[in-house]
Amino acid sequence: MPQRKIGAVVAAGLAGLSLGLPAQAQKSKPKPTPGTLWASRFGGTIRVLYGAMPLPVANPSRMPYRDSRDNAICVAPESLAPLGIVATVEGSSVKLSCADRNLVMVGARQGPFERSGGVFVDVVEVLKSMGIASLSYDAESTTLTVRSILLAVGLQGDSLRVSAGLPISPKVTLEREGLRAIVDISGATLGELPRQLAQTSPKILGVRTQQLDENTARLIVDLAEPLALTWSEGKPTLNAVIAAPGTPTLSEGSLPPVAVAPKPTPTVGKPSLPAPMVLRGVAATAVGDDRLRFALEVNRLPAVRPTLQNETLTLDMGNIYLSESAKSAAAALAEVKHPLIKSAHLVPVGASAARLVVELASQVGFTIKHSKGGGLLLDLLTPRKTDGPLAGKTIVVDPGHGGSSSPGNRGDDGVFERSLTLPIGLMVAQNLEAMGANVVVTRDSDFDPGLEERAIIANRVNADIFVSVHLNDGRPNRTVRGIEVYFHRQEETSRDLARFIGAKVKEKVGEALPLRGARSDSVNAPEKGYAILRNSQMTGVLVELGYMSNGSDYAALKNPTVQQQAAEGIAEGIADYFAANPARFTKYVKPQPRREYGLPSLTVAPENQVPENSVK
Repeated sequence: MPQRKIGAVVAAGLAGLSLGLPAQAQKSKPKPTPGTLWASRFGGTIRVLYGAMPLPVANPSRMPYRDSRDNAICVAPESLAPLGIVATVEGSSVKLSCADRNLVMVGARQGPFERSGGVFVDVVEVLKSMGIASLSYDAESTTLTVRSILLAVGLQGDSLRVSAGLPISPKVTLEREGLRAIVDISGATLGELPRQLAQTSPKILGVRTQQLDENTARLIVDLAEPLALTWSEGKPTLNAVIAAPGTPTLSEGSLPPVAVAPKPTPTVGKPSLPAPMVLRGVAATAVGDDRLRFALEVNRLPAVRPTLQNETLTLDMGNIYLSESAKSAAAALAEVKHPLIKSAHLVPVGASAARLVVELASQVGFTIKHSKGGGLLLDLLTPRKTDGPLAGKTIVVDPGHGGSSSPGNRGDDGVFERSLTLPIGLMVAQNLEAMGANVVVTRDSDFDPGLEERAIIANRVNADIFVSVHLNDGRPNRTVRGIEVYFHRQEETSRDLARFIGAKVKEKVGEALPLRGARSDSVNAPEKGYAILRNSQMTGVLVELGYMSNGSDYAALKNPTVQQQAAEGIAEGIADYFAANPARFTKYVKPQPRREYGLPSLTVAPENQVPENSVK
């Protein structure tokens, strides 16, 4: 996982890939033919470039491809060598590291051919988890471009050091009779480096930064006297020292990075890395033979990513370290006995991440609930349904608002929206769980995860569906009433989901609540739509179950029977949607701004954020 040097500027590396990759929209290149093609896996060939150069391919069977099952862009691990990434296959997983500092473990994928010559890895998952690269995808040419992030610039004496996430080869050009050095770095992006770096040396007056084009970062070094600055290392490096001939080589420890990205006011594309979280404890408790609960105690809302693959469930936690008490508690996990599992282990991954690894004894589903104060509950359970339309789907349920910081709308009797959306949301989760879905709940008690974090949670767990539960208010108009289901702008998959959910909720609640229908969030937020829908990458809706400002609606919304009916309607509406669209891809349907999807967690605030009660 990213170490200290990554710092706040890793934001641009996690910046964000918008993979708008619905299968039907792809243009595949001619398929190689090194044997039998597994059509169920092959979604077309993909070009992967570092800067402007394609990653090397040993033979046609090792070419990058798109996995049609989940739209992952898969590459052979050995093709990542030009990025300085070393890979080791360990059973059903692949361990990858860059300069021994960014260790990640991902699932090994079989190639699309009968004889693919070895395993593949999801390159987007690898690079986002490491946080060392900026990624962009062009659907027209089916090309993924990888760029190194410039992490820091250090000045000392006559030397300039540039630290990067991936190996770089600077090109130095002298101008103005040696009073200016132009340092061009191909295949790189500035990340969060400031545009102007202050003077810190008598001989180097200052350094300006410029993104010359999408593939070239430029440093403009103004000098007090002519210096024949050059880069002479000859091969790509993560730490390039640019100095005059004869200048003593400075070690990394003796050359402090005096120009690094500051902590900016959070905006889209400029996330900042918070202080590491502390995992204080972990415990496993049997809740019957068909459910095992892991309770993790963290000092604040943790960044987690579950992966269920090959009879193993892993829960990755980023930007976190284990306290001594957690290490002691982790040792006790080895003694846990339960019919659902063979073993459980909690291990640190590098210096800034941790992983819970559970070897499974039978087929399981999972439910994750985020708790007040940073707690997290992971339930493993025997799926009640294994063949329905929701079997294996991951659905994020977001009970709107929460806590004193975001109470939501208020009824005439003083009850806040937050107090009604929570029980309804938990009932939605319970119904989805019973239908075979894996469920992630953004809050299980009265606290506010944060407007931005709700969408980030959904993106991080790679959800199939995101549904946020809310209650409306029409004051001063108290006559308006009814169920409204919002989708983002004109996004087609979310619009269809909104229609299914609205129809099923209406069917369940009967005359208690009228149906006003599916609506674009552009109606209420014409410029950008609702932030929570805009920032979640998957098919998603915001359900307004009724108006607290209307007496009839409000009485129904407080009725536990109507709450249960509404929750059943939301869950069954999602099931109806997938039953009608079994092959529809829902995970990457909305282009995303630069933001964090994987680990470690970055707190990201929407650009020009408006008050939460107006964006939901």
